[in-house]
Amino acid sequence: MKKNIGILAGIFCLAAILAACGRSAEETGNFNTPGNGSSGSLETILALESETVEATETGEPETVLIYYGSSIGKELKTEEVDLPRKTPEAIIGALRTKNIVSVDTKVNDFSISEDGKHITLDLSAGFRDYLKTMQEGSEAVIMAALTNSFLDAYDAQDLLVTINGECLETKNRTYKDKLGFVDFVE
Repeated sequence: MKKNIGILAGIFCLAAILAACGRSAEETGNFNTPGNGSSGSLETILALESETVEATETGEPETVLIYYGSSIGKELKTEEVDLPRKTPEAIIGALRTKNIVSVDTKVNDFSISEDGKHITLDLSAGFRDYLKTMQEGSEAVIMAALTNSFLDAYDAQDLLVTINGECLETKNRTYKDKLGFVDFVE
């Protein structure tokens, strides 16, 4: 466990250094402007990643497809990620490594309808605050990546994202409706 935290600390330090050295968004996975408040202290990052590791250390490993933005406009890229166990927290942890969610984004609640086609994902206010720092195009990429990752992982039709049980509202849009799979971000 301590070894995993040490490795994660090293990865996050390297990512911060690469971002500070002016690497492209594709190289760092960062589509945000510097100083947007999306970064956290190393202590915060380690605590959140530790929770994700603890929550997923049991069970059979599962491969999920994670979606994230590319530096080429609004194109989405994918990466297969092996998770110790497919949980909403583990998926959010994988999305965190691609800067799709902020370091302080937590899963408050998660549910799938009985028929398995409809997902409700309630996140902490950190995710909304992160989106509020985005331009409209970057926000669209982040929402598409989040949506596609969860729909693909759970083979569902749509996703409703809420913040602390309430409607997700950013400076660009209000997300009252369920979101479907996105082939190309417009």
